[in-house]
Amino acid sequence: VVATTATNPLLTRRLLALAEAELGPAPGPWVWAACGSQGRQEQTGISDQDNCMILGPGMDPGHPWFAALATRVCDGLNAAGYVYCPGDMMATNPKWCQPVRIWRQYFEGWIATPDPMAQMLASVMFDLRPIGGDMALFRDLQAETLHAASKNSIFVAHMIANSLKHSPPLGLLRGFATIRSGEHRN
Repeated sequence: VVATTATNPLLTRRLLALAEAELGPAPGPWVWAACGSQGRQEQTGISDQDNCMILGPGMDPGHPWFAALATRVCDGLNAAGYVYCPGDMMATNPKWCQPVRIWRQYFEGWIATPDPMAQMLASVMFDLRPIGGDMALFRDLQAETLHAASKNSIFVAHMIANSLKHSPPLGLLRGFATIRSGEHRN
């Protein structure tokens, strides 16, 4: 897990640099962020890729530069063994390549209406970790989002309840429970 978790951001940064060298300067500020298991730094050998792009104010998410960057990086990650997300939670999906204004709206909606879909998306997207680009875009959005989430006790209660539904596989002596025989032993 450590090698996979440590390798992915390095590979992603290299792919970003190669794509930028090929595409030329960006039309404006952006940040590439990892989410889900990569954002939590919990990737394993079977993890898929979960990523997104947060674009600067006024940036057009339909600009071909952003689509080309996302395609090159996601294709490169897939070629390296980080398979495409079956749920399409990747920067190649236009929903996850949006200006910071739209990201604020996403987070505000998930916090205000914590239905099951919002909880699932929040559980993935609250684990955002910036990988490359303009880190200030991420820091400002994260600070605003965490402040808003902490003030909404209903959202916090829903997230706690959701997290309690999933427990780690612990054995009798509190160690991790593993499969005892067969192909996936231990």
